[in-house]
Amino acid sequence: MQFFRRLFHHLRPRSPRDNSDGVHDKSTLHCVVQYLDNTEANFNVNKQVLGRDLYEQVYNDLDFQYEHEYFGLQYTDFHSVRYWIDPTKPLKK
Repeated sequence: MQFFRRLFHHLRPRSPRDNSDGVHDKSTLHCVVQYLDNTEANFNVNKQVLGRDLYEQVYNDLDFQYEHEYFGLQYTDFHSVRYWIDPTKPLKK
């Protein structure tokens, strides 16, 4: 069921060689969101935006309109430690 998928988030900065258009912007994060059905969605967001802005992009991608408080996003760092993304804090934190 699409509405009951739990979201896991892997956030990694985009390196210059990953960028297909050749432009590297240090103020942008390239986010890869992996859903439980192993599909992935890519989002480019400004580092200054709040976590809730990324949440909204994911909800829009899933066409998800209700009960947002039951879902969350996790960030996995380079040491494979998972952290919940706080919707009230900037993504760069």
